[in-house]
Amino acid sequence: MRGWPLPARPPGRSGAAVRPNRSPRGAKRTSFGRVEAWRFIATALTVAVGSFMVLGLMANVRARRETGAREVARTGVRGGLAVAVVAALTATVLPPVVCWSLVGAGALVTSIVMITG
Repeated sequence: MRGWPLPARPPGRSGAAVRPNRSPRGAKRTSFGRVEAWRFIATALTVAVGSFMVLGLMANVRARRETGAREVARTGVRGGLAVAVVAALTATVLPPVVCWSLVGAGALVTSIVMITG
């Protein structure tokens, strides 16, 4: 066991211990813990756009197919599950370009559907 006893302080430090997962005093914080701030915003927008799209799909299923409540509920569950999967991927692994492209495309599609009816 080489290096024992360990030094009390790492070399080059002024004595102030740096706490893990925290920024040093005076440094600008750009993230909330381990998740970047842009991921929170992109995930929230993805969920908002996705929920409007699911509601629009449910209305279309109800109006055009003239089906019962069971088919409309099934469409809502499937759409909600798809939105949840995309939101989870947005919050964790997708790169920024893909996340913001999904948000932009979803907003565009939702606005076109809402305008045209």
